[in-house]
Amino acid sequence: MKTTKVSCFFTAAFCIPSLLVGCGAHQAESATGDLPTADDIGSASAALTVDAPLDPTAAATNWRWIGRKKYPAQPCPTPAGGPFATRHLFAPTDDDVAANTIPPALRQFCLYQASPNTSVAGTPPPVLSALLTPAQNNYLLELERDHMAVAPVARRIDIGRKVRGEYKDQLDEHSGRFKALPLNNSLVPIDAAEQPRLAIIDTAATYEPAGKPTRRRTNSPHGYGIANLAEGTTCDDAGNCTARVSTQLAMPLIATGSTVRVNKNRGGFFGTIGWLAEAMRREVVAWEDEKTMPGMSASHLVLNLSIAWMPEYGGTGPLASWPLDVRAAFWAITDAHCRGALVVAAAGNDSNGPSGTSGPSYPGGWESIAAPTGAICVAALGGPAAPSLSTAATSYKPLIYAVSGIDTSGNDLGNARDGGRARISAFGDHAVTLDPRGKHTRALTGTSVSSVLVAAAASTVWFYQPDLSPYDVMDVIYGSGDALGNNADFCAPSGGAACGGPSVRATNCSAAWAACALTPLGPRCTKAFTPCAPWDKAAIDTSAINFANFDARAGSFAYSYETVTASDPVCGAVDLAVEKSSGLASECPDQQYYGGATRPWTMPQPEIDACPNCYGFIDSDLLRLSNPSDFSTYSSSTLSITNSYGTTNYSLSGLSGTDASVTLDSGALTGATSATFTGVDGGTSQTSSLYLGF
Repeated sequence: MKTTKVSCFFTAAFCIPSLLVGCGAHQAESATGDLPTADDIGSASAALTVDAPLDPTAAATNWRWIGRKKYPAQPCPTPAGGPFATRHLFAPTDDDVAANTIPPALRQFCLYQASPNTSVAGTPPPVLSALLTPAQNNYLLELERDHMAVAPVARRIDIGRKVRGEYKDQLDEHSGRFKALPLNNSLVPIDAAEQPRLAIIDTAATYEPAGKPTRRRTNSPHGYGIANLAEGTTCDDAGNCTARVSTQLAMPLIATGSTVRVNKNRGGFFGTIGWLAEAMRREVVAWEDEKTMPGMSASHLVLNLSIAWMPEYGGTGPLASWPLDVRAAFWAITDAHCRGALVVAAAGNDSNGPSGTSGPSYPGGWESIAAPTGAICVAALGGPAAPSLSTAATSYKPLIYAVSGIDTSGNDLGNARDGGRARISAFGDHAVTLDPRGKHTRALTGTSVSSVLVAAAASTVWFYQPDLSPYDVMDVIYGSGDALGNNADFCAPSGGAACGGPSVRATNCSAAWAACALTPLGPRCTKAFTPCAPWDKAAIDTSAINFANFDARAGSFAYSYETVTASDPVCGAVDLAVEKSSGLASECPDQQYYGGATRPWTMPQPEIDACPNCYGFIDSDLLRLSNPSDFSTYSSSTLSITNSYGTTNYSLSGLSGTDASVTLDSGALTGATSATFTGVDGGTSQTSSLYLGF
């Protein structure tokens, strides 16, 4: 291919001399004209369409306020009238409780909540701002709105039923699931006291007692799928399980247009940061209650957070500068940590847009914060920290453990965040498992999947070695992982040389093997432990699957390209593949427009992926694309292919229909390490990862 180097120079939002294909205009030349060349520079100018910077206040709730009171031991001050119900944020139920029953670090927070669609004047409303007046016996030092900024971090991908079985087998292989759990005393049934409690804080309704994810379908497939991935990874074919799965509802909100409602029975599609904080505390309370039952006093807890918020909503810089809802989430995690719980969180996916796309999302990014000291735990809990925290052999002790996502070959997922690679990675590409009814779950791609697989592995390590500290559990997982080709981007201050070391691929099997190699031998470890299968990096083989029905109904599209290299302030230096027949090219829609998950308060729910059923065939440069709605509804349809040389954006203008068979130039997919499809609908970019390698 001929390659032309072109640079764009911008003043404000305009490309002054420009090659239009790289700077936001779609019509570089007429369909019959020559392709643009360097001689065309300066022939025209065009505005680059870019979203305005994200405004965190747009996600603020005027119906849900969090206050921090002057005297934590006193009741929350109550407004004189108005629509707001008052309680402590961390009361274990919707009914308020005495402040002294809540841990010191958590009792400082008060919640003032009205119905979601209540019209409330004033920011803050006068009935609440009066609570900031020091004249009262107890008053608020701070009062801020909660933020509807918590969203799942795995994309739903509806795939053909014929392929789901292969994806399920692929997940079993790359998660390290045991078909038959290696067990000492295998004739003795596993007791609940042996199994760590693996809590899924997500979109699924709260389910007690722990032991089975809810069989009830939820509004969002995310929490339901993640809970079943947790069970599917920790249980063998005979039903022997290394964990008991529980669910806590953290995202109960559903938006239809401008109307928001709460659904606690079937869950929602997004949540608030304060609601997430409450869910984590509810789970800890349930665990603490469980430990009072006969034989359960040594029960362990793994909290899995396959959810995240963007850095714009807080979590960086000094703690005192964070919004109140973020501080509440931080102290809820600190409380769980000090009690000996292990917290695992998704490092986050690319959220799209011109900002907020680099570095990890939160709370996963808090792996860069050191674990609380004993003195901090005493102050937070009002008593001593869990004894296990002082027995660790490893020196690496973060507050939380983040997990990033990889495919079968160990490459970063197509929706990975720049600078968001954690020390521990796990498979996260088109994950499918079986639900309790024996039905395949919907495929999910993203760090949500990776996080729960590592949380499952942590549960398995604790099952085999129940005396390990939380830090040593994760040290076993890290030490047993396969080194990847890239180093971690962030880590705890205590990381030392380990922080600059490689990110590793973790699996349930390798972690269990390493746990049972420790001395003394755990009570359920067996000396007849079969070694884990070697890492097979090949994609699944679907050569026997007949796609004739799809191909018969799919529209056929063929593209031929010539590449140019452009540069502008938003897209940076990007290789653009210009369609030879039309002279059209995409810019970088994933960087121009925010995704729906970054602003759920304005998006109809659920968000539909731009291409929930995307396949790439490397051997034939063929894409099979399927979508619930017509592809013609999307603008800037773009295929982004990444290989060892960088990323090239291919325009797919003119796509139509719900099924499409796309033929690219020979070699376009050769060497691809990841690929994504992005479309823009209603000013929002939607990106889906393609599965490569059929």
